[in-house]
Amino acid sequence: MRMLFFLGHPAHYHLFKHVIRRFLDQGARVTVVIVKKDVLETLVAGENWDVVNLAPEGRRMPGVPFLLAGPVLLWRTESRLFRLVRELRPAVMVGTERTLAHIGLLLGIPSVIFNEDDTGATPENILFYPFATCLMLPGCCDAGKWTKRRASYPSYHELAYLHPELFAPEPTIARGLASEDGGRYFLLRLVSLTASHDVGKRGIDNELAGELIAFLSSRGRIHITAERPLPPQFEPYRIQVDPRDMHHVLAGADLLVGDSQTMAAEAMVLGTPSVRINDFVGRLSYLQELEDKWKLGVGLPMNAADRLLDTVRDLVDAPDGTAVLAGRRKAMLDARTNPVETFCRVIALAAARRPLVEMRRAVETPAATS
Repeated sequence: MRMLFFLGHPAHYHLFKHVIRRFLDQGARVTVVIVKKDVLETLVAGENWDVVNLAPEGRRMPGVPFLLAGPVLLWRTESRLFRLVRELRPAVMVGTERTLAHIGLLLGIPSVIFNEDDTGATPENILFYPFATCLMLPGCCDAGKWTKRRASYPSYHELAYLHPELFAPEPTIARGLASEDGGRYFLLRLVSLTASHDVGKRGIDNELAGELIAFLSSRGRIHITAERPLPPQFEPYRIQVDPRDMHHVLAGADLLVGDSQTMAAEAMVLGTPSVRINDFVGRLSYLQELEDKWKLGVGLPMNAADRLLDTVRDLVDAPDGTAVLAGRRKAMLDARTNPVETFCRVIALAAARRPLVEMRRAVETPAATS
């Protein structure tokens, strides 16, 4: 049986790596399709996988007007992927790349689309969701009008690779990152905000980043992990670690502050204090649940940027913050599952062309509001 997994972001490598390895161990033939994005190529290079790089030039569209870049990129991705899928004829296509739904409809191949963003925050879902075989969404995620097409599971994407059954922090990896005097280090995460749903969204600009660096440097060492180019004065802070070790680094950090959704969620499921600031705060249910229900992090909208330094100071200087957060993390883990087995069951059912009702039965009872 041949399967196709589409990875468009480093986070997708982590989301699917255990699932892919399990299917390979079972004898499936798996083709992993990627596009150039941040450290994704480096991550998949460490695996013995059959990899096809669909866009080695990345997502940039030189010479294309800004307003046309999104549609042109979509057409480029979809046309290249269509040719590849037509040649491979996999039994199932899996990924967060929603164009898989179009191609699956055209070629009669089941598509299992993963997402954790609410439809209200990603309105482009209307172009893809109606054509997917199955939508794999956390129980807290709003599927809009496509609720009957979803299979809900009581967990988060990030627990498919950071659940304690799957990941154990290695302290020696992060040891050299701490300051010599206090043994503390902090991470500043800066993303590019270039996805289609990021248009018009704001995050941490260079002025705000400079204020954070100045404060955090007084409490320990600061390291920057960034998708975007940094001004020369920030470059000395850019972290130099193997991308495959980043979760060990994150687990050992005393604080993460940034405008990234994914890394904020990763920090929270690891029990690392985090502050997220961008225009998506309050619009994504899985992050709201982690921040508001489980109180594992803080989210600030951009109109509250004046509170950022005080919030960071409170977390950094809290005397018992680590113990409190550990208790909250345990409560979250007691209520949320390692979803890898669920993912594998649903994907196998889709590959066997079983009806959607069986895929929905294959997941644990949704626990979005438990």
